[in-house]
Amino acid sequence: MALIRMLQHYSGTILTACALFPLVAAAFTLPFAVYQYRRYGGIPVIRVLIVYSFILYCMCAFALTVLPLPSREAVAAMAPKPITWIPFEAMLRKMHAIGLYLSRPDTLKNAALWRRFLGSFELFQVLANVVMLVPMGFYLRSYFCLSWHRTVLIGFLISLFFELTQLTGLFFYYPHAYRYAETGDLICNTLGTLIGWWLAALSAPLLPSRQTIDRMSYRKGRQVSRIRRLVSALLDLLLGAAICWLVSRIAPWWTPGACLLVLMAVVPWALRGSTAGQAAVKLRTVKRDGSRAGFWRLFWRNLLLALELFVPPACLGLLIAGAAGALSAHALPSRPVLGGMLLCALAIAGISALMLTTLRRRGELPHSCFSRTSVISYNTIPQEEPEP
Repeated sequence: MALIRMLQHYSGTILTACALFPLVAAAFTLPFAVYQYRRYGGIPVIRVLIVYSFILYCMCAFALTVLPLPSREAVAAMAPKPITWIPFEAMLRKMHAIGLYLSRPDTLKNAALWRRFLGSFELFQVLANVVMLVPMGFYLRSYFCLSWHRTVLIGFLISLFFELTQLTGLFFYYPHAYRYAETGDLICNTLGTLIGWWLAALSAPLLPSRQTIDRMSYRKGRQVSRIRRLVSALLDLLLGAAICWLVSRIAPWWTPGACLLVLMAVVPWALRGSTAGQAAVKLRTVKRDGSRAGFWRLFWRNLLLALELFVPPACLGLLIAGAAGALSAHALPSRPVLGGMLLCALAIAGISALMLTTLRRRGELPHSCFSRTSVISYNTIPQEEPEP
């Protein structure tokens, strides 16, 4: 029961980190995907699991250091927490309070005193500080392939960062420290990192090595996946939206359209067949025979792609808006509105039918079918895959 109460002390903090993880993961996903596609050309599932579990672990470790956050008024009212220079001072005081003295062998033979000490919160805190950075050592060896001395150094620096965070009151957000910065925590955290490094060596035969994961990435990079294309399209969409928004605020009304024309045709032509998003993930649009696509072919392809991506959602939004307006007015829409809604419905039906037809007959969407182009990867794939 005592152990359960101790674990409950940290459960709320860990749940808070888990609740914030989706937001951090969403912000991290696009840069991570771009880097992986540029480096390897593919992202195996095992790499995704390792990297995102590492992020979640780092969030939990940091949350255990700073949470729960008190109010600034409460911290100002409490006495400052000084640095605990003597390692394991709280644990030694607990031992003396129980009656255990390292200088008195007769007390060390008392099993009842040991039972009380082993169930104490002070000992649990010391062990928790050791365990907290065990996964860090495991990741540093198994995925980042670091030696033991570099792992120990990184573990010490991470622990020092935690203690400085506590000592400075969350980097001077609070008027003074609201938690104790202890030298014993530096020792425990660094020891935990080293233990994790040893455990990674023991489990190495059961887990794929970093070299194996890299080889899997290179193999996946030989084919252009749908997710890779989606990442490039998302980058183009974000870039186009940002440029159009900026230009629309400082230039005439027709300028955003001209910018889109440049992004759809001029930029791909200048980058030898790659849009800005495709260039970020090392993709290129070429003709069916592998030769370079010309200006008008790229313009035609990207124009059709824009119609496929934007016209159906925009028309659907207009239909929903027209229907909502009619329902709120409790009357049929006017003739112009009704005609617009009919045109939107026809546009959605026509583009959807065209996309389904080309997919069924040619196995590709209209922008690829009618422009007679395809997307290839130009990643530099090693001729010989790296050996483990």
